[in-house]
Amino acid sequence: ADSGDTTKYPLAKEQYDLLINQYGEAKKQDTYLGRLMRYYIRMDDLAQVLQYKDIFYPQKLNALSADDLTELSGYLLDKRYGSLRPSEQGLRIRIEDVRPLLEAALKKDESNPLALYNLGRYSLFTHTGRAADIFQSTLDAFKKRSRLNRKDTYTFINTYRLLGEEYVDSKEYIPAQRAYNDGIALFESENKNASLESTEDIGKLYADLGDINYFINGAMDAALDNYTQSVENKNDNASVRYKIGYIQYTNQNLREAQGSFTLGLDSDDKDEHLLLALANTLSLLDSHWAAQGYYERLLGILNTDFEKFKV
Repeated sequence: ADSGDTTKYPLAKEQYDLLINQYGEAKKQDTYLGRLMRYYIRMDDLAQVLQYKDIFYPQKLNALSADDLTELSGYLLDKRYGSLRPSEQGLRIRIEDVRPLLEAALKKDESNPLALYNLGRYSLFTHTGRAADIFQSTLDAFKKRSRLNRKDTYTFINTYRLLGEEYVDSKEYIPAQRAYNDGIALFESENKNASLESTEDIGKLYADLGDINYFINGAMDAALDNYTQSVENKNDNASVRYKIGYIQYTNQNLREAQGSFTLGLDSDDKDEHLLLALANTLSLLDSHWAAQGYYERLLGILNTDFEKFKV
């Protein structure tokens, strides 16, 4: 089922239920319960996962394998600090003990890059420790693995992005650029050799590299290439479109800039920077009535904000 045929998940559950019913010895049952817990993680059933977590934590934590602990702690990390479905909102308060579970997973297998990756993300979410050091250790652990499945390869690539963003936050732009380039090189190699498809996170990786070229290096042509790659790799949003349009505008490619700003407004029709940029571009193209419409829309938003925040 993990390989794509999700119809096999119910069959897996049937087998685990059968094993639990037929073999009730405590040691074996813990193994099967751990596997059933991972089934509910794959089904994204938070309520059930929390019930299984309570079975094992804290008294029977050693009964879980390293993979069980890594998957459980990573799942609860995502649920604790990520978005929840409306039906799950009441469960957030029950998502506890995330850090002890993360540490237990790493203690069980200190060479596991996924356990390190999850601990690094926890450091990011909670602003504790130096996440960059943990992500560097994650990369080192990934590089020692002889084989990776697709899911792990995506995590490997995303680690480069998160490491680079940590370096940028510390104004360490040279190692950040190196991390972004290494992540992109890994994706492009896997894309060419193993047909690895793109994701939004990979698109963000290109955009992050574009930001260094755009804001730090002033290499606008390189930035334009990166932002274009970002859009083509599933990270199409108002911010990226604005930067593409700005570069085209400064290069006097006004028609192209108009198209980019317009596409950006498709993502966020209240973006003030895009409204002003598109209005200015249309004015230079002698499309004055159209420009006036965007100026008026912008003024309407600004006046509303003024009324909202004025003392």
